Order: sequence, then structure tokens, then C-alpha cells
Amino acid sequence: MSRLLLSLTVILASSVTGFADAQDAERQPSRKAPGSISPNLAYRQYTDPAERAFTNMVPDGWRVGGRMVRYGPVTIAPFEQAMRPDGAVFIQLGDWHIKDYSDMPGWKPGSIYTPGTSVVLVRRVESPDEYARTYGLGLERWLGCSDARFTGAKKIPNPAGITAIPQARVETSEAHFTCTRGGESYLGQVTVTLQAYRLPLSTGWNVLYLTSILARKDAVETGFAALEKMCSTFRFLPEWSASQGAIARQATRPAQQALDSVLHQTQVFDQNVISGTITVNDPTTGSRSDVSFGAEPYYFSDGVGHFYRSYDPTPRSGFHAVQPQR
Repeated sequence: MSRLLLSLTVILASSVTGFADAQDAERQPSRKAPGSISPNLAYRQYTDPAERAFTNMVPDGWRVGGRMVRYGPVTIAPFEQAMRPDGAVFIQLGDWHIKDYSDMPGWKPGSIYTPGTSVVLVRRVESPDEYARTYGLGLERWLGCSDARFTGAKKIPNPAGITAIPQARVETSEAHFTCTRGGESYLGQVTVTLQAYRLPLSTGWNVLYLTSILARKDAVETGFAALEKMCSTFRFLPEWSASQGAIARQATRPAQQALDSVLHQTQVFDQNVISGTITVNDPTTGSRSDVSFGAEPYYFSDGVGHFYRSYDPTPRSGFHAVQPQR
């Protein structure tokens, strides 16, 4: 299926959930209003270096990277990372590894399927909780954590502005983690929105929204503030959006032309076959007549203007066979 990999609203949420103290089992993650935390952070503008596709504000002095990754004309994966110089906070928006997924019976998970202009990875459909748990634990291990533990997940409202396929099931989950890194305790959070939709022979699904953060316990407020600022200021540049729209239209034109051709052929069939007429020759009179055309292969006439069609080659009493002019 053609789409922009990761919704173009990925990482555009105007609010971000706070962290839980995962060692306190009674304490639940709290949602904090933007601006309620104001650590002493200065910000600078960051612009995608690959295609100048997006821009946002990032903490000044932090290590920042990321770019637009392109797998094809309409399969793209924007991502951005920011890390405090001492490594106490790591933030990631999006992910360059993510692709469209398809749960295809009979196909081996991990297989690559390339319909049209898309790249699809065969993977069994997962709930947002399942995906967030697997993703978060993998991210913590990748960041050098030990004793990575999933501490819980909950469904939350879908981020504003999410663009989904009609009839798709769209759900969002917020998952929490703990780990040890360099002998110190860290807290992690992954927020993910998934959509799943039925196809004729499979179930397609993909990530529409993804943010991740890992912060040392004493740097949680700083991490939250930076994440909120990065998300709320993220935008795709108009020039890139216009260019990408043209690329997508050009890339999908052959598929659209094929679809238009099929629709046209269907219309012609409806007009000229199902509801049309066919000329028949009456061997008993030598005359020709136009009669309504149908799926039945045999045509009969009584010689005085009455006709019928049938699957039975034997005519009814008073009728005789007439021959369609092919």
C-alpha cells in the first residue's frame, strides 16, 4: 500500500506524557501540562540535513542528529535523536527502521514484500502494548542498559492530527520501563500509535506515531521538558511537502492509470454488454434484429418479433434458434 512511512504527524503532538517512578508500584504516570516544567534549557533550530524536510527546536549544546530516510518514492522514515552531553537523557522521535507491515498467512515473518511503490515487511499484527513493550526493551538494550524491565503500559487517547486509513483500527499505548546504566537507575517511556486494516488476503498495519525517551532518574524533568519542546515545534517545511506530493503523485501514477483502465473497462462492459444489444440473424426469414445481450449463450425467436435467451440449447415450443453476429 502506498503511504508515507510514519504519519507526517509523527512527533507533532502538542503535549507529552510524564514519567513514572517505576520503583514505586503505587504511583501512576502523570500527564503534565506543557510549560509546567521549566528547567534551564536553551534551544536552537535543527533542520533535516538530507532533504530539508523538517525542522524543530532542540536543546542547545546537546548532541542532535537525524534526517529523512527514504526507502522509495512514497516510503519514507523521518527520525531525530537528541542526547544530553553527559548521556543522562536520550530522546528519539520516529525511527528509521520502521516499515509498513503485513500479516500475510503462509508467509514467513521477516520476509520482504514489495507491492507497487511500497516496501512491506511480513510481521504478525501486534497490539500497541505488545509493540511498545518489544520496542522499548530493545531500545534500552541498544542504549547499553542492563536489567531492562517493562513495568507496565496503558492505552491513552490518540494524538491529535493523526491521519489514518478509513475503516482502520487506530490505538495508542504508553509503555514504561526501568533499567540500570553505568550503575545508575534510568526510566524509559515509549508512546506508539498503531493502525491496522483489513486487506483481501492479509492484515496491513503500521506505526503512525512514535516517541521514545530514556532518562536518568535525577534528569527526568529535564528530559520531559526537552521532549515536549521538540515535539511541539516539529514541522515539515512547505517546500518539501510540495515536492514530496509531486513525487508521490508521479510514483503512483502507473498504479492509478491501471486502476482507471480497469474502471473504464468495467464501465464499457456494463454499457455495451450487460445493458447493451447484440445483432442476431434469423435463418428462417433472413432478417436481422437487435436484441438485448446477456450472459446466456443461446438466442431464440418466434419469427414475429419475440425473442428470449437461454442456457438450454433446445428451443421452447413455437420458437427457433437465431444466430448472434459475432
